[in-house]
Amino acid sequence: MIRISHLTCDYTRTQPVLDNLSLTLEKGKIIGIVGPNGAGKSTFIKALLGLVEYSGTIEVLGEDYRQLSGKAAYVEQRSQIDLHFPITVKECVLQGAYRRKWPFPLLTKRKGPQLNQVLEQLGLTSLKHRPLHALSGGQLQRVMIARCLIQETEYLFLDEPFAGIDLVSEKMIIDLLRELQSQSKTIVMVHHDLSKVRTYFDYLLILKQKLVAYGPVSQVFTAENLQAAYGSGLFINTNGEV
Repeated sequence: MIRISHLTCDYTRTQPVLDNLSLTLEKGKIIGIVGPNGAGKSTFIKALLGLVEYSGTIEVLGEDYRQLSGKAAYVEQRSQIDLHFPITVKECVLQGAYRRKWPFPLLTKRKGPQLNQVLEQLGLTSLKHRPLHALSGGQLQRVMIARCLIQETEYLFLDEPFAGIDLVSEKMIIDLLRELQSQSKTIVMVHHDLSKVRTYFDYLLILKQKLVAYGPVSQVFTAENLQAAYGSGLFINTNGEV
């Protein structure tokens, strides 16, 4: 359980990117984060991971957020990944398990069976010697997920993992996330496709700098909350669906 109290991020020094958020992220759930561009979705995840400055408190199981260190894995937006770095799929995935005391050959030996398992889970076995720049968008995103899985963490944070990928990769990833959830993992995901919210998530956080709504999808994924976040121009049909 991650308890967030009065979280504010104001590094622009003009208008807070996040303004006084208080909520609790339940353990063992798949939690979606939605909101318009500039709503603070990515900043929210980065604050939880200690990657940006903030005020307020973040507690994990009643302790300081730094307890997430070693317990959380993070997949950033694809646009932030350096595709020109000369590294293969195998090497990239193994980086997730890197420890300073382990030279790379020893890491390969110790993590070899687990590496093969996660590559197989994500349909990457035949690609393990391929450089990152030669991958499709869906293949690359699966590699980033595999790098997280090999870390064996309790929390997984994903920033728009389905943006620009094929439907086969999307289904493979969401099926794997559900499997991880069955193992009591907590998954927090920034998402942009509102039509998939009811299918993918247990809980939903709707942001627009401030907290618009948070709770079970069945309770907070409503026309009223969506219009509060996106404005009256958002099309919602008579069944309340986007």
